[in-house]
Amino acid sequence: MSFSIAGKTAIVTGAAHGVGLAIARAMVEAGANVVFVDRDEAALERETSVLREADGPVRHFAGDLRERLTITNLLSFTIDAFDRIDIVVNAARQVRVTDPFDAEDDSVERLLDQNLMSALRLSQAAAKRMIKQADPESDAPLGSIINLSSIAARLTHPQLLGYSVSCAALDQMTRSMAVALASKRIRVNAVAFGSVMSASLKHSLSDHEEIREAILQCTPLGRIASASEVSDAVQYLASDASAFVTGQVITVDGGRSLIDPSHVAAHSAPPRRSLRVARHALRPRRCLGPGQRLAPRQKLVELHLLGFDVERHRHPHLVGHDPVAEPTADRAVCTAEVAELAAGAQFLALLDAIAARDVAAGLGDQRVDHPALAADRGKAALARGGAGGEGEGQDEQQGGTHR
Repeated sequence: MSFSIAGKTAIVTGAAHGVGLAIARAMVEAGANVVFVDRDEAALERETSVLREADGPVRHFAGDLRERLTITNLLSFTIDAFDRIDIVVNAARQVRVTDPFDAEDDSVERLLDQNLMSALRLSQAAAKRMIKQADPESDAPLGSIINLSSIAARLTHPQLLGYSVSCAALDQMTRSMAVALASKRIRVNAVAFGSVMSASLKHSLSDHEEIREAILQCTPLGRIASASEVSDAVQYLASDASAFVTGQVITVDGGRSLIDPSHVAAHSAPPRRSLRVARHALRPRRCLGPGQRLAPRQKLVELHLLGFDVERHRHPHLVGHDPVAEPTADRAVCTAEVAELAAGAQFLALLDAIAARDVAAGLGDQRVDHPALAADRGKAALARGGAGGEGEGQDEQQGGTHR
């Protein structure tokens, strides 16, 4: 059993940036012939020129894989350069925000086309070539196809509806193609990742650095992985070491999908223009250890994760609203009030109001009572004085009215 891919020819899409680039580089270092594929021709030229100077068996191909002719040209280009195709890595992925209430939003169709259909068409075309180049006297494996997916396929984040649907579809395509191509000795697998420093996560952290801590708290291994750690899993699936593995979606996320309530986008930080989440995803307290206290800065992050859209100044889960309508003045929560909530007792009242709504909906109280939060609640009750009971009753009434 060998992890070697030396001498094999691989096509890696999405190879100009992030995880796709890390995979392509690792395959070159492992001795494979690699065709870097991406729409960003300038970035492809920049990255591959360095590898070519080191006498690496590298080529680059720029094009839009949503076009069928581009796929045909890519295969011809690869055969001309290296005479065969052994490995295909579908790592080109796009992330777009979806408005679940906008019937004119075409992000679901766009992401299915980019993340699913382009991978399916390339896999189909490459499989035909692998079968054609097979030695009739040998029963050795003909090839390996690896799709890059995300833990978003199994977790719910409404603002990433289109991306989640496309990843779930890609996972099912992986399993279906694995069965279809098994008799041809072509294996098809996928790697779903999360808490990995992808290009999109790096870009998001440049604007929302505070999200790093939120991701770390919800990743049991306590760190954000490098892109090269995904490439290790891909190389395993591409090599003969996985000769009896097909139709599998291997998760590389540091254990995040085991506990993460998905209040942060699965593969990256929340979309730049939106930090809202669905009510059923409001479980950030589970990421705290016993006795841990939220610092004021962390409380502000929790408010983001609970659905406070600071840029639009409203909280859709505590205020009755029409999701399609623009916010009105009487619904507004100003930025100053958000900061106050983050620092004091109103933050705890917010958690209690959400818990009351969960109980009213028959979901039970999802909170985890830590000593630190209990102490804060005691201080908050003293601060409210005789008005505490009335305030709590109002929270329950509001929570029950606007389910």
